[in-house]
Amino acid sequence: MVVGMDLLISMKVLNRVWQLNGFSAAARDLSMSKSTVSRHVSDLESKLGVRLINRNTRRISLTEAGEVYARRSSDILEDIRSLQDETQGLHNKPSGKLRISSVVTFGQRKVVPIIPEYLAKYPKVSLELYLDNRVADVIEEGFDLAIRAAGSTDLRDSSLISRKLAMVEMSIYASTSYLDRFGQPT
Repeated sequence: MVVGMDLLISMKVLNRVWQLNGFSAAARDLSMSKSTVSRHVSDLESKLGVRLINRNTRRISLTEAGEVYARRSSDILEDIRSLQDETQGLHNKPSGKLRISSVVTFGQRKVVPIIPEYLAKYPKVSLELYLDNRVADVIEEGFDLAIRAAGSTDLRDSSLISRKLAMVEMSIYASTSYLDRFGQPT
């Protein structure tokens, strides 16, 4: 049997009919017409080849098969909700190992100071920081992030993506004795 969205919707409809004790209440709760709710239950009964709900004008009751199906499908629907929440949680809350390669000076001045706050915010992350001025092979060495100075690496023929993080001002300094000895650089 193929499980599709229609089956899951029908399971949800049956459960709402059971939990709310009626087609009208389930229809209101699910924002469906009463006939749509009824059709879902009828389609489910047809697919299963068994009656799930005894109906009359005043009340409904689950058959023995209906009780078994409603309870088990309720568990399945809860598992699906739980799976969605868990999966979204993985996306929303980072976890696992984060490997970062950074040039030494930037790493020491900008990355190291924010690590404690990052790890406090995301306690399920273990962080490995490599400070090195060489150009690391990000893919070969398994880095998730590499921080490099502009011009230190060429990404034109790469599948890597680069983003500008900050502007770094560079200056040249010389002692008076150096300038006296060699003159002012041009």
